[in-house]
Amino acid sequence: TGHRDTEARLAYAATHDVSTGLARYPVIEALLQDHALHHVGEPLTLVYADIDRFHAINEAMGHEVGDRVMAEVAMRMSGEVGDAGRVARFTGDEFVVALPGIGLDEAVAVAERLRHAVAQPVEISGGEVLVTMSMGVASYPGRVADIDDLLRRAEASMSRAKQLGRDMVCQ
Repeated sequence: TGHRDTEARLAYAATHDVSTGLARYPVIEALLQDHALHHVGEPLTLVYADIDRFHAINEAMGHEVGDRVMAEVAMRMSGEVGDAGRVARFTGDEFVVALPGIGLDEAVAVAERLRHAVAQPVEISGGEVLVTMSMGVASYPGRVADIDDLLRRAEASMSRAKQLGRDMVCQ
């Protein structure tokens, strides 16, 4: 009843981002750990994605438009990934995509498709907003020593994409 509904909403809010409906990173982290434990030797790839210059969108157009853009980006990423993986909102304007069973080369291709899907104009009242993303890809096993290192490597690759000019995928 009312108490159960409140508990269900709180449980959902603890594991999901309210504005995008995506899982929060701890859900993805548990998926990564479970995959590494139960699927030894199978690849596990993580895409770390950051919306380029998102702060400027919020400042110039307001947080309402920023929230609309964030929700649209989340929907596009989830639609592109489909059943191949899981998309989560990491923090602010950053997302992570877990791709269990998918190797590095295929994951880079997925990241490129994500980048192109997000780059389509977002319709807002009175116009459009153009969005680009910088993405980093890391795969376990491979160049990553363990699951804990996977996020750090993917984030470092995303930072490299930003340094090289944004709107690209690095590994």
